[in-house]
Amino acid sequence: MRRLSDYTGDAEALDEGVEGSLSLATPVPNGRPRAARPLLRTWAASFFVIWLAAASWSWASPVGSAPDEPAHLIRAASLVRGELLGHALPHVTASNKAYLAVEAPEVFARLANDVQCFQSKPSVPASCQGSLAGSRADVNVYTYVGRYPPLYYALVGLPTLAMVSPGGIYLARLVSASLSAAMLALGVVCARRCRGTPLIGAGMALAVTPMTLYLAGVINPSGLEIASAITAWVAGMALVSGADDGAPAPVVVGTLGLSLMVLLLVRGLSPLWVACIAAALVAFLGRRVRVLARARIVQNWFGGCVVAGLAALAWDLYANPFLTEPGAPVAKGTATPQLLMLALERVDRLVTSSVGQFGWLDTPSPFAVIVTWLGALGAIVLIATCVASRRDALVTAGTLATWVVLPLILILAEARSEGIVGQGRDFMGLAVGAPLVASAATGERFANRAASLRLSTLVVIALVFCQVLDFYGALRRNTVGITGPLDAFAGTADAWHPPVPALLTFLVFAFAVASCGLLMRLVAASAPSGQKPAMGAYDVVAASAASCEREETPSLR
Repeated sequence: MRRLSDYTGDAEALDEGVEGSLSLATPVPNGRPRAARPLLRTWAASFFVIWLAAASWSWASPVGSAPDEPAHLIRAASLVRGELLGHALPHVTASNKAYLAVEAPEVFARLANDVQCFQSKPSVPASCQGSLAGSRADVNVYTYVGRYPPLYYALVGLPTLAMVSPGGIYLARLVSASLSAAMLALGVVCARRCRGTPLIGAGMALAVTPMTLYLAGVINPSGLEIASAITAWVAGMALVSGADDGAPAPVVVGTLGLSLMVLLLVRGLSPLWVACIAAALVAFLGRRVRVLARARIVQNWFGGCVVAGLAALAWDLYANPFLTEPGAPVAKGTATPQLLMLALERVDRLVTSSVGQFGWLDTPSPFAVIVTWLGALGAIVLIATCVASRRDALVTAGTLATWVVLPLILILAEARSEGIVGQGRDFMGLAVGAPLVASAATGERFANRAASLRLSTLVVIALVFCQVLDFYGALRRNTVGITGPLDAFAGTADAWHPPVPALLTFLVFAFAVASCGLLMRLVAASAPSGQKPAMGAYDVVAASAASCEREETPSLR
């Protein structure tokens, strides 16, 4: 990654444009900071298209069809009705130790039974589910996610207070999509601040996998966790690329602090991803960490992260969210080498399912999508390790290795007691860092800026097609089943009909994801260059005048 300290000149502030010569607090006649306007426009446009893509997944997925969605719905509905934790079961066994008894409306409690007709049966369309029926009265129900941190559920559960019906479930999904879209939009804003990183658009497109948008559009805290992690990684790369500018940009520090705080509070494992992000940033910055640590805004947000971390630790000690359902059983007396092979097989599934594995693990991404996605990721990482500085290449390789090794260690640690547990989505907070770190480490060392932008464009276009292909495949599975007609919009007698017509839902998603691809391309093109542009005549005169003025101004002591 190219450092600004490689370039010198007295007119540096003049060459930085509005963002370099004006702080975010520069007043203008209408009272709104001048430099904040383009940031707000970027955030609003990004939020709209990302939310539209996530909302399309909400409409294309039958209620209860997402991973563990019935359990997460019960957790959200019971929490907003006053049950912070619930009660342990009267007879606790190894198989039900994660379960808690809570009170929730009957119509929501019946969802787990209503999805069984097509759950893990990809050839059966979701039309067998029928209409969700039940009273609004609270009933006693069990959930195995009742110990999860409450932040996400307190927000997503609010619509269930007003609408105790399937409509309330869809509205809760849209709230979840809004939370993730808001966070990812902040990441786009920070991506435009990444100096000398023309591949950052491709890196962010690789991080926002089909699984990311899918989880954002359903009731599952993993969606907000992944979105917060992506934003934290992007903001961290923006902080690193501008570390030689002097005072850090408030929007970058604020976004980094906010995303880390949300990440700390959203899931039990999330603090581990925060530690990995912090380690990568320290490795990138080196001694410059001390300089950044002196900034008041950095100290304030660091204090907020410490408070969030202590709150997360307190909840872990109080609720023990790491109690989960047992995984695939491991026979007693299994030799360690055989256990290692079982864990490696699960890690392979973790990597591929990070790209896409929809429904109740019954609708994986097509092989072509997996190859394209991992191939693009491998190309970006290979470029980074070849052209980046020695330290940046080591950080890139270390981030990628951690994504593979850390899940392996966690799986092995619980294998004999809990079985083989874990899904790709559980570790995506770490996985999304690999393409972002690699694209930032490459900087402008790959050929030239124009070639980097062309490569970024090709990667983004390929990934947009993969997103559309994955969406169509999942929509077809839900409407007619994978053994049904190739036409997902075929009006067969047993076809499932989403709340928004299937064809319109598909067109909306295609428009939204194409707009996201265009946004990533614009981000790559608009990211400031790491090289200092040549000074014009006016710049030279202005810089000289400023220098003389500084020399003639007496010191005030």
